[in-house]
Amino acid sequence: VEQLHRSNSTLTGRQLRRIAAAVMKYSAKYQLDPGLVTAVMRVESTARPWVRSPKGAIGLMQVMPHMADSADFAGNLTTVESNVEAGCMILADNIRRLGEADGISAYFWGSEIRGVTYLQRVRAARAAMQGPTES
Repeated sequence: VEQLHRSNSTLTGRQLRRIAAAVMKYSAKYQLDPGLVTAVMRVESTARPWVRSPKGAIGLMQVMPHMADSADFAGNLTTVESNVEAGCMILADNIRRLGEADGISAYFWGSEIRGVTYLQRVRAARAAMQGPTES
């Protein structure tokens, strides 16, 4: 919850708990690290559930509607839970097919990965959430 609040201080406590619960539920369902899912969310939307990209990506995880067409989610992509589930489903499938680094990159680039900038941003967001490590 604290990490989400740092990303978007306009979220209410109720919203933060709802998003955090969705991240925990769907990270577990799709066997993803919740820290990775939160990092992708921070990079994609700065934890803003209402955001839409100029290209049509929706919500916290910035899911393109066509990417979730085949799934049967409880709500549409504008609901927190459906959006997080769709993002987790896509990310987990990418990682399963391509390995972690390319799977994360493909979340942004699709099938034609054209650089490491996105991967570096997600890794930096993930590391920032983990804080300093002891040496």
